[in-house]
Amino acid sequence: MAARLNDPLPRLKAAFGDLGWVLPETLAAAPGPEDIYYDVVAQVEMAHWQSQRTVLVGDAAYAVSLMAGQGASLALAGGRALGQVLDGAVDIEAALARFEQGLRPLALENQRAGRRMAKWFVPATPFHAAIRDTSVNIMTWPPLSGLLNRFFSFSSKGFSLSSH
Repeated sequence: MAARLNDPLPRLKAAFGDLGWVLPETLAAAPGPEDIYYDVVAQVEMAHWQSQRTVLVGDAAYAVSLMAGQGASLALAGGRALGQVLDGAVDIEAALARFEQGLRPLALENQRAGRRMAKWFVPATPFHAAIRDTSVNIMTWPPLSGLLNRFFSFSSKGFSLSSH
């Protein structure tokens, strides 16, 4: 029901309708609010994830957004870290503070990565869109991509230099 009252399509057309390529046609063909679910891409930024003996983990505490692509991994890491600090802990509040102190830097870096990726996926201007598109075309050009594959690889830990 809220989608009918707050149809974002006019705002989307005003903000992105002039970016070119297939976007104007896509927006023109978008169904009405009664036929589509709109959502917001957002991050959770909290000063603290715990208060007394109440703790938030995963997206409730440090959602990185779909742009970063690390939500499930961080949720699992958070659950594991919480279990580790609580295992045998006598001072629960101190253990919870250690949990947050240990995990916060990783969560904040992933949130920063999400904000950087959002700028890449949703460029602010046609010029930025052209830079993104040109970069992707250059990186995927077969002679260059073959050369890059010789020096770089992807691992379960992310992008890394190859040992070639």
